[in-house]
Amino acid sequence: MLRAVMEKTGKAGLGKITFRSKERMVLVHYYRGAIVATTLHYVDEVMDPQIFPALKGLAEPVEKEMDLAIQIIKGLSGDLDLSGFKDRYKEQIEIMVKSKMAGTISIPEKKTAKTPGKNLMESLRLTAESLKK
Repeated sequence: MLRAVMEKTGKAGLGKITFRSKERMVLVHYYRGAIVATTLHYVDEVMDPQIFPALKGLAEPVEKEMDLAIQIIKGLSGDLDLSGFKDRYKEQIEIMVKSKMAGTISIPEKKTAKTPGKNLMESLRLTAESLKK
């Protein structure tokens, strides 16, 4: 009955659960025929961006940059498909545990450092062009 009422009214509820020895706040809501609990953050866990001085002096984007960025977002937009996302940390831990159980040692690969970014406009242009192909 709760599921049907939540679907019909569009209402959700707040609750608390204990997850890995930590109490978490959850939003209990209807989603695709089920009741789902989505974890939330407490107020003291969310920082106000205004406390960061570096954010106060950011330049406004140029119109051409905005147009290219919008074009890129439209080109990359589509239905949400989470199947392509993997928990790489969990996968690495599983590999290490299995190798240890087999009596061997497995050392995860180190991540390579990212190269510094190019000119923003050039990066946007190249990305937009790659979407046309």
